[in-house]
Amino acid sequence: MKKKICLAVVFVAVAGALGLGAVVVTTDSSSGIEASAAASETVVESEAEAEAEAEAEPEVAVPVGIMAEIPDIYYDNEAEEWTIPEGYYATDSMEKHLKRLNKNLKLNIQVNILDREFILQKYEIANMTDVTNGGIDYNTLYSWCKYIADGYGSATTFRSWNGEIVSLPTGDLTITETFTTYDVISQIYPAMLNFEDIELSFEPALGAKYIDCDLTNQKVFWFENGLCTLSTDCVSGKTSTPTPTGTFYIKNLLGRTCLNGPTWSTWVNNWSAFYKGCGLHDATWQSSFGLARWQAGYGSHGCVNLPLSVANEMKNHMEVGEAMVVYTR
Repeated sequence: MKKKICLAVVFVAVAGALGLGAVVVTTDSSSGIEASAAASETVVESEAEAEAEAEAEPEVAVPVGIMAEIPDIYYDNEAEEWTIPEGYYATDSMEKHLKRLNKNLKLNIQVNILDREFILQKYEIANMTDVTNGGIDYNTLYSWCKYIADGYGSATTFRSWNGEIVSLPTGDLTITETFTTYDVISQIYPAMLNFEDIELSFEPALGAKYIDCDLTNQKVFWFENGLCTLSTDCVSGKTSTPTPTGTFYIKNLLGRTCLNGPTWSTWVNNWSAFYKGCGLHDATWQSSFGLARWQAGYGSHGCVNLPLSVANEMKNHMEVGEAMVVYTR
């Protein structure tokens, strides 16, 4: 509209100076100022030329603000980084945003469970990244942590006294979840928000206190908070009356007790049952303890025989209800 007014005014001025006669100029609310027929044709011609020139000019990609640019950011799987499409250039704010996103990808996040390692890969971090604000999406990270806790948080295997991984046999005690999704994410999420590397290790255990009874090596270990507090050689049931394997719990802690069987009746100074008529107790009639003694045919009727000194001490290292795992390798 402004261009049209200026051209009309100039045309009137020139016509007057050259004595070309009167030029009628009319106005109304819709068109502003209109000149004579000749002037109108000139204006229309000028506008048409301007539009044609504008259409002929090549289009230039104009960068927009950071919020509008964010949808154009994508994760390049081959380069393993966040970037923008070719043909665009990053503004200063975009560059800062990309640096933040790619800083997440450099984090080392690892969870160790016994002999398994779970390492958060770059593409996984990219999938759980909130592209808009550059942070970590809690719900997506939660799903990764839940996968670990659900699959490996229950004690189906454990690290035995000599470091070997042993499958837990079934028994009358069901070991529930030893670590949860919350135990994992409550440590990983804050670390990632602060751009901190983190390595967690979980040992599916049988509780703070448990007893490790290795029949293959004829040994018993009492553990508390991951440390062995008492250990001994033992003699378990012979092949005809084997000691039951399984994951059990200590049912009692008794002193002097009479053990009665089909053909015997024996007094012991310490008795702790773990499965039916089988238990831990001293056996003063055994001249020695350990694998050689058991292999020589001096096994028990199913109980786990202990030296008297150890049996006297074991009540200080165990309690009713704690787990006892009895296994062969």
